[in-house]
Amino acid sequence: MGIDFSERERFSEAVDAYQEAVRAGNAMSAFSLREGFKGPEPTEKLTYLGLQRDSEQVSRYKKLPTFSKTTNR
Repeated sequence: MGIDFSERERFSEAVDAYQEAVRAGNAMSAFSLREGFKGPEPTEKLTYLGLQRDSEQVSRYKKLPTFSKTTNR
């Protein structure tokens, strides 16, 4: 769902959808948010989410897939 919103340039809704998916344990959504928080240019259609660069968020979302793999056993 996040991909659909971002393709339509509805970035706030895309971020919300990705966050919901991360809460459900979706590692690809964590990856998408991590890339979005790296602050890509709007021309980077695959990773741009209208977010400001935030290295702390990048670090947090980088840890999430590892954390979810160790806790969902």
